[in-house]
Amino acid sequence: MNEQILSSPQQRFLEQVRAYIALIENHTTLEDEIFFTTCAKTLANLYSASLDLADVEPCESIADESPVEGVTPAVQDKLRGLAERLPSTFDLLYDDLHDVYVDLQLGLSMFDRGEPCALINAMWEWKFTFVVHWGKHLTHALSILHQLILEPSSHA
Repeated sequence: MNEQILSSPQQRFLEQVRAYIALIENHTTLEDEIFFTTCAKTLANLYSASLDLADVEPCESIADESPVEGVTPAVQDKLRGLAERLPSTFDLLYDDLHDVYVDLQLGLSMFDRGEPCALINAMWEWKFTFVVHWGKHLTHALSILHQLILEPSSHA
């Protein structure tokens, strides 16, 4: 329902949010190298779409939004499994991918409620946390992925 009233930049951003969440939740079916490349592309697209988000003010009811539980144990296990296969120099990749996932999932849970202020609150949440939190994790994850993809000997 809410997707029908999105602007083009908002629609593009929402598509990238859903693509990233699906990738994290389903990545165990991919070989590591394919996951690294797909993740880097998805994060780059998400970053680009994030830069086009307009500033909005949240509805008064945003304080009433209940937070999501966060990453499910299954997703945590998947991300930890990836981290365990990499040298300790890449430990932060788990944290970065996890934090981006949690912040995006929070906004998506607001959006998917379909309540009157859901779209506005989700867009505010995503834009605000992009600036202060998950955007930093996204760019750090891209840096690590760049090294993993283009310097494969660094994680052998």
